[in-house]
This record gives sequence, structure tokens and C-alpha cells, in this order.
Amino acid sequence: MSSNANHGRSVTLGEIKGIPVRVHLSFPLLPLYVLYLESGTGANPFISLLFIVAIFGCVLLHELGHSLTARRYGIGTSDITLYPFGGVASLRGEAGPREELLIAAAGPLVNLLIAMVTFALIAILETVVLTNTGYYHLQLFGNINIILAVFNLLPALPMDGGRILRALLALMRFRKATVIASRLSQALSVCAFIVSLYTSQVILGIIAVVVFLGASQELLRASAKNAAHGLSVSDLVKHQKGDGLHILSHATTLKEALKETSASFQGYFPVTHAEKLLGIVSRDMLVDFASASEENSYIASVMERSFSTTSPAESIASLLRRLEQGEAPPFVVLDGDRVLSIIRKETLLDFLLLNGFIKND
Repeated sequence: MSSNANHGRSVTLGEIKGIPVRVHLSFPLLPLYVLYLESGTGANPFISLLFIVAIFGCVLLHELGHSLTARRYGIGTSDITLYPFGGVASLRGEAGPREELLIAAAGPLVNLLIAMVTFALIAILETVVLTNTGYYHLQLFGNINIILAVFNLLPALPMDGGRILRALLALMRFRKATVIASRLSQALSVCAFIVSLYTSQVILGIIAVVVFLGASQELLRASAKNAAHGLSVSDLVKHQKGDGLHILSHATTLKEALKETSASFQGYFPVTHAEKLLGIVSRDMLVDFASASEENSYIASVMERSFSTTSPAESIASLLRRLEQGEAPPFVVLDGDRVLSIIRKETLLDFLLLNGFIKND
């Protein structure tokens, strides 16, 4: 599964072709669950865990298929993250319909190729050295790769099949390709969830919920992209209300800063010296440090010196892309050296929503 989203807490295992490979902190739940299921069956737990590692090796190759195909079209990959129920390649950038179709199809194609090689290996070794146990595991390994390919080709976002469907609709000049694909994905996930309730298939229910939420996110992304058309950061700055931006001096103490900002609705405050921006500080930081008996410390000692910036001329669409690629808000709006505003992610989304630009029609 490929995605433009940035994914949560994980541990880095290493890199393949310059792409960081991570394992989500929830991943150990899978081997623990397998060990629990087989604790009373007499099965060799080492073989079972080894088989899981092999399957997730296929999942990793699936995601590399997406990533390396995307690289051919100038689209990078932030990372590949493995979860208990599969993997996600976080792509940096947008692909055209033709490119998206090829990128999405590359993952399932990898699984089909693995299945073909596995079945060919069975045919070669079956009458020579293959034991019954080896035959069983190789057959299962090949079948699972076919299941992975077919499952990922289901026409539901954010699955590969949903991306292929969206790409085909876009190639056929359907203006609302993402909306159509997302609505279909939501309908399919609702049906799957109902089936899971009647059949008591917990995993199917979890997958249905994940697909529904993923399709909703894709729909929101498409709506936000449409809403951002023609808008710039300067439009957002003009939209912001209040008494103006509250700026703190680097020589202000935390106690003084809390007093100065008590009536402000800002979440972040620029810290300057002689009108030059030095850093930013959040309201939460002010409260935390002041509560830790450091209220007489200067604000310059606790401010964040690393931050993202933007300019009034930058488009809102560009700002959204930066967020999707993992750049951390807030964004400080600079006109030369002059600080105009600070934009949080919530501020950006509220701007689109409150002005009625996001349309899910």
C-alpha cells in the first residue's frame, strides 16, 4: 500500500536503496498473537515466527515495488513502515494518473512474481528433496502472496486497487476521480464491516474500519487540495483576526511572558531581538517551564530555534504538500525579516473549512 501520509511512532531497522525501513511499535503484537494461538497445538514456535518474518519480507518487497517505481518518476519515499496488518510506503509528492497507476500496480505485481517463483520452486523440488512440511510451507507461502496481491487490488482507497481505480477514472477525464473512488471505498468498507459482524470475523472488521478511515482521509485531502486552488499564504494572514501578532523579546522572562500573553489566543509566539527572529515558543512550553520553578529564566533559553518558514507569496497548495511530506508545523510567515504571522496546521484547516471552500460533493 502506498500513501502520502506520514506515519506515527516506529523504530528504524535500516535502509534499502536509501529508503528508511521502520517497524511500528505495535508490530510485536503479531508474533505474540501467533505464539498465543499455537501455544497449545504443539507446533514449533520458531518455525511459525520464521514464516511470519518471510511473509513480512514479501510485504517489504511489495512496498519497495511502489517506492522504486515512484523513484523512476521523480517521487521520493520518506520511509516504509511495517504494521501488524501490512506495510505502508510514504511517498513524497503527487503523481499524475498514468504514474499513479503504474506505482500502485507495482506492489501487487511483486507478490504475483514471488508466488510464480515459489510455485516453480515447488515443481522443481517436489520429487527430489522437498519434505511434506517443506511442501506445506512453500505452498502456503505462494498462496499468501496471491492473497496479498488480490487483497491489495480491491477497488478501495487507500488500497492499491483504489488508487488504480482513481488513476483510471482520471485518465478517462472524470474530474472527481478521488471523490468517486473514495465514496466507493467507504461503501465497500461498510459492507465488509456488516459481514464481519454477522460472521464474527474480527480482523475483517478491523480492516473495514481502517479502509473507511483511509478513504475518508483521501477524500479530505482531495477536497483540501481543491479548496486551496488560487489561494496564497497572504490570504490566510489577512483572514486571521485579533489584535495582531504578539511578539516576545528574547530578554523576557517566562513569568513576564505568561503575564503578557495571558489574554492572547495564539498557540505560538515569535521571539525576536532587534526585530530579528530568533525562535518561537509555544504557550504549553511557557506553562511547563514556569511550573517547573523556572519562571525567572529568560525565554531565549527555552525557545525552539529550529522552525519552518513560509512567505506571503507561497500558495496554500504548496503549504499542504509540505505538510503531507512530513514537514512539521507551525510555519512562521516572513516578509523579508518581518514576522507577519504563525500558521499552525489547525489554523490552515480552519481557514479552508470556515470559508466554505472544502466541498465533499
